[in-house]
Amino acid sequence: MSTVVLSLEDAPHYELDLTRLRLSQGMAYELAMGFLAWTTSFNGGRRRASVEAMKRAVSAFARWLNSQEEESFASLGEVTPFHLRKYQEFLRVTLSPATSDGYFRDLRTLLRQCPELPELTRVEARRRVGIVPAKNPIQRYSPQEFSAIRNAARRALETAHERIHSAHLEALAYKNDPSTATERERVLYEIMRFGAPQNRSDYAHVVAWRVGAKVTWATRRLLFPDATEVMAAAVLLACRRGVNLSPLSTAVVPSYHGALAQLDLDKPRRGPSQRFWPELVSGPIEPDEEDAGDYARAVLMVAEMTEPLRTWFSNSGEETNRLFMWWGSTGSKPKLGIPLRRGGTTIPWLPEGAVIDFRRLRRSVPNEGVSKEPTDHDPDTYLRYVLSDPVSVKAHQISASLGIQDAMDRARQVVHSRLQLGNDTGEGNDALIVNCEDPSRNPETGLACDRGYFTFLDCLDCPNAATVSRLLPRQLAALSVLSELRGVLSELWEKKFARHYYMLRAMTERHSDEELRAAMQESERYIPTIMAALRSESPTIG
Repeated sequence: MSTVVLSLEDAPHYELDLTRLRLSQGMAYELAMGFLAWTTSFNGGRRRASVEAMKRAVSAFARWLNSQEEESFASLGEVTPFHLRKYQEFLRVTLSPATSDGYFRDLRTLLRQCPELPELTRVEARRRVGIVPAKNPIQRYSPQEFSAIRNAARRALETAHERIHSAHLEALAYKNDPSTATERERVLYEIMRFGAPQNRSDYAHVVAWRVGAKVTWATRRLLFPDATEVMAAAVLLACRRGVNLSPLSTAVVPSYHGALAQLDLDKPRRGPSQRFWPELVSGPIEPDEEDAGDYARAVLMVAEMTEPLRTWFSNSGEETNRLFMWWGSTGSKPKLGIPLRRGGTTIPWLPEGAVIDFRRLRRSVPNEGVSKEPTDHDPDTYLRYVLSDPVSVKAHQISASLGIQDAMDRARQVVHSRLQLGNDTGEGNDALIVNCEDPSRNPETGLACDRGYFTFLDCLDCPNAATVSRLLPRQLAALSVLSELRGVLSELWEKKFARHYYMLRAMTERHSDEELRAAMQESERYIPTIMAALRSESPTIG
């Protein structure tokens, strides 16, 4: 069976069919079950676009498997780490860096959900391969460009709000007391409910009548924002919190808490625990100007500007609480979300020569955008943001260098005070990677020591330990194994092995280059011993 029905967030009965991939029946079934496990492992459900993206990745892998004429694959159990590495190299040669990285990442994600995958291949699929840097880095706006765009957007929003909110109040005056309302207030109320005056003669009460003019659009503009005005509102909010275009486009009417406006945004890529994200908006728009207004008031202006459109939707039987919506010069009904600028479209409020790019805006917001803490995103997404921003790359490189240098300095200090070179008590007292002054007495317990093999890294913290030259090959083997584990364990490695890793590096760097080269030739035969010790298996010291 290579067809399975998935329950997705936006497609409750999505039929996934893998029959066209030309895979063996067994492998197609295993991959289909992998899709099922992957979609059900995510609280809230996956989306159709995510499933189709992963299907494209699997389709590329299937084409590659079918091209291997010297081999045939009846099951995922026949896929080895060698095949994954060979496929990764194939992708890098034939596709763009971003596409090959995305295909391989999605394939690894799906394979980890398939129990038929061999354990060694599963370890390979968990190996962290990093993200290919963007070929076209996203440059930030200069502070002057950013301020000019933000202030122009604010002025456009204030102008639109003033026009629409005043007309909205007139329309509400007719709704509240029709007997005392003016003709203009009655016609505005009809426009708010039906999108246009109900009688041709009523146009003259709200706009100047001109033959050939777009009279219907002119009357609607009194109460409904157009595409460029909604774009101005979105730009202004993005300039405050560095929010992406997609979450802003689906934002709902905010709630207010004193001087704060809370935007409840939907950010699916952050995972189930952080998907629905409350953005608290406040603070001055222009810090240097006391009367510049604040962002909470700007959010309120957006809500008031689009309120007549929500009334129109309600009167049409389509209730909505969306924040961003607009009605263009053409079309029989309003549109939800934020309009995307297309070639040739002009934005009248935009400064001359400026171009709106929400990716650049989010990277230009001081102390926001990609400069936020990595906990806002999963590691891969955050790393992709960082690598696409040259300023962040440089800042993170400096921070990483300082962090590694600090770790090495502390490791050297500990090694200098505890592990004295040459305090050799004989080969009979050797633990796995250090020589022990007295194996019969643990300084902490007073009993015989039992840490020399299965928990050999703890020896680095023991005052009985000393480093001797004959153990250098084992120390280099331990460094090699820990380096390999770093790519697989990622954040867990930092917690479990980082401190001892840097202590080992500090120990080995005290030897001469000649000693290190000679020990490196012997170190490979100790790698199985180190790996067995880490797995708590019986020693096989050669």
